[in-house]
Amino acid sequence: MQADPPIKVNWEGSLFVHHSLGMVNREILRELALDPRFSLGHVPFESDQFSPLSAPRFAALVAALAGPYGDAAVHVRHRWPPDFTPPSSGAYVLFQPWEYGCLPVEWVEKVPDVAREVWVYTAYLKECYVASGLDERIVKVIPLGIDPAEFTPDAVPASWLRDMVGRRYCFFYNGGITLRKGIDILVNAYLNEFRPEEPVCLVIKGSNAYKKELASKVEALARRTDVASIIYLTQDIAPDELPGLYAACDCYVQPYRAEGYGLPIAEAMACGRPVIVTGAGACRDFADEDTAYLIKCSMEKLNEWVVSGIPTVGNPFWLLPDMDDLRQLMRYVYTHPAEAREKGEKASRKIRTQHTWKRSAAAVGERIFEIAEKKGTGDR
Repeated sequence: MQADPPIKVNWEGSLFVHHSLGMVNREILRELALDPRFSLGHVPFESDQFSPLSAPRFAALVAALAGPYGDAAVHVRHRWPPDFTPPSSGAYVLFQPWEYGCLPVEWVEKVPDVAREVWVYTAYLKECYVASGLDERIVKVIPLGIDPAEFTPDAVPASWLRDMVGRRYCFFYNGGITLRKGIDILVNAYLNEFRPEEPVCLVIKGSNAYKKELASKVEALARRTDVASIIYLTQDIAPDELPGLYAACDCYVQPYRAEGYGLPIAEAMACGRPVIVTGAGACRDFADEDTAYLIKCSMEKLNEWVVSGIPTVGNPFWLLPDMDDLRQLMRYVYTHPAEAREKGEKASRKIRTQHTWKRSAAAVGERIFEIAEKKGTGDR
């Protein structure tokens, strides 16, 4: 069905930045811009960190965006930190990840009064939001995805990284150097399982969006020669270069404690790489026993009803991956490369056909269209 005239949508959030919120915004908007039912206005948040002219598809996205509409039908806000101020026009949609189980008190108190809907990335997050007290009817799952034209088994390995890796078997991690993402579990499992003389290495691509305490420890380990080799990358990588990083490595590992989705996991799978990931939580929307090596885990409640100074409605919690099981899985993948490659190929087929940004944008479009219709009839 085509809306005539197009539905005006204001989308608030960063675009050309190096963190995942920006990636989600630009990729969904890039797909939505192709849908004639919608006319898109953009409300900026952070300053750009790279040029939209860095790739033709980004330049086309900028050309498709208008300034904020004063008469938008729907206003989607996807940024951090969240803002519960009602927009000047349009039904307010809060598109918001939260990784620690129990929601902040402020969210539960304010969302019902201001937001028409709350969008989350996975079924796991929806369970957490509803368990925290939000009405199940307003919490909708908007799955994330990958671009199958970019993230493919045929991606050309980054030559500079292959030169650093040499002939060694390469484990890879891409993300923040934080406890939430399990970097400490990964490093300790790797160093306890592999000896300095073994032909292996662990490549860690950090993110400058996080604090540096753990990062300094990783950096110190990367300088040592008496432990299994670690290569620590700190530079920002252009979006078009990411597939080459996955392609340059043999296995992706992310023993997260808490995730909203796990985009690097899906990207590595799309590139045909076997992945070793926590066996519960967000990534189970797209990773299963047939397409990933799943780490045994348990649930761990945090001591206080607060996360980073933000009071929560109950005990925040996250997952605790079993380090011994991770060690065994890393050794198994290392010693069974043919089987691991086969699992990676199966994962690639699934991700590249079923978990794409086109699918994400279709879910967004469906929600926008329904919200606009209800707004037109006066229904909440």
